[in-house]
Amino acid sequence: MATKETKEEAGLTVTPKRLIKVVDKAKHEYPKSLEYVYKFFIYCVCEAESVAPFSGLETSAVAFYKRDEISSIEATLSVERNTLADIYEAFDYFEKPWSHTKFD
Repeated sequence: MATKETKEEAGLTVTPKRLIKVVDKAKHEYPKSLEYVYKFFIYCVCEAESVAPFSGLETSAVAFYKRDEISSIEATLSVERNTLADIYEAFDYFEKPWSHTKFD
């Protein structure tokens, strides 16, 4: 699933390595939804030949950012899908991986 979605939405070839977090969307600051949704956050490694992202059918723009650049692009992020807390937590995991999957 992670490999297929990342290829379709960002044009990147990735290998999923670890499920890092499962979130009940209704228990967090996401927009209300008619469907009940659990979000799965999966740590993936990008294949070396696949580091030039491009937008797909479900994305309008794709790019890599450093942690300190996030606040300057906050207005352009799809926070309906991922909150700023989600994004910063992904950076936290990358910088210092934890040994367990987080659940609500």
